[in-house]
Amino acid sequence: MTFNWKDYIADAVFNDLPWQIKVDEFVRKEITTLDDSYTINNEIAIHSSSIVEEGVVLKSPVIIGPGCFIGAHAYLRSGVHLMGNNSVGPGCELKSCILFPGTNLAHFNFVGDSILGSGVNMEAGSIIANHFNERTDKQISVVIENKSLKTGATKFGSVVGDGCKIGANAVLSPGTILERNTVVARQELVNQNAMKGIQWRDLFVNKGFDLVMVILGITIAFQLENWKVSSDQRSLATFYKESLLVDINSDISELNHIMKELESDRHKVEAYLPRMDQLPADSLAAPLLAILSFETFRGNQNTYQTLIASTGLNTLDDRLVVDKLTEYYTLYTSIRRLESVYTQVILEMNRHFSNHVVYDQRRVLTPQVVSMPATRNYLMLALGQLTSGVNDYAETLEKAQALKAALEKSL
Repeated sequence: MTFNWKDYIADAVFNDLPWQIKVDEFVRKEITTLDDSYTINNEIAIHSSSIVEEGVVLKSPVIIGPGCFIGAHAYLRSGVHLMGNNSVGPGCELKSCILFPGTNLAHFNFVGDSILGSGVNMEAGSIIANHFNERTDKQISVVIENKSLKTGATKFGSVVGDGCKIGANAVLSPGTILERNTVVARQELVNQNAMKGIQWRDLFVNKGFDLVMVILGITIAFQLENWKVSSDQRSLATFYKESLLVDINSDISELNHIMKELESDRHKVEAYLPRMDQLPADSLAAPLLAILSFETFRGNQNTYQTLIASTGLNTLDDRLVVDKLTEYYTLYTSIRRLESVYTQVILEMNRHFSNHVVYDQRRVLTPQVVSMPATRNYLMLALGQLTSGVNDYAETLEKAQALKAALEKSL
């Protein structure tokens, strides 16, 4: 029985077995090889092209590679290496993990003691567990070549092969090994060691009658309980759907408002750029104020967060609603990323223009600033961000309206 890294992750170069890798030591060693494109402080290395939102907690050692996005209130600890172009959404927790390039976590995910290949996607609320808290014997086993192997470890999550897709609220049990391009359904529990080693023939030969009686008793008990709670579950599902509808209506109103503002701001910049050399210098103030007046999206996700934090999604009996729910709230990450990048653009522009323009008087103190190459470059950069913003908000609004329609139909 052998474990070949290349069968799961094409770019893996590890010599040890997955459960033998000391991720914190690996990350510390990698930090010593980084160039000056990283800011390194107390064994936390962040690439200059990456975005780390407010409220993120990083506990060394951590490497955040190029082109990464870390959403608000994410928590990375005990050795984490994001190799590049990774997205870790709001509220995620990563412990002793390596993420190969292009792997993304939506939001409210937990990944412990695991190695994820390239192009892996984890939808909202999916979890990779790393410890059998409920067992007396906490040693973790893995299944390789259809054979169970004891690892000797009590903390080990998963190896997730390149291109795997893990659905919302799915759970990978400790010791899960996923082959490349595996798809895990939403709310699915993956436990590759479940019932290993049990001889079903012996059970039926020696304990057949007892087994049938136990199964029959359990079936009857569950049916009685289902009759008892089915009415309550329907009421709870209705409550959640009505609450979600209130949230989504508020979001649609806010999204429409901000998108109109972005379109108006984009029009002002587009109208100014071709004529900036012919217009009076003070005309620069109008597009600048439009750019600087950017509004952020508050969002209304209290009900959704409640569903994710509890077992509330299980009460929703409409699969279309659950799918549309996940599709919509996943786009919150795109909006937050846009806002973060646009804010950086605004700060850079303000540093360039603040000594030359009196914003509240709409007056340009230094007319020469209009002809500076940096002025045109900044305006072009802002125009690009405004265009991206309009597109992102339009997509989010479309998903919001689809979710609203699904909720109204389900109610």
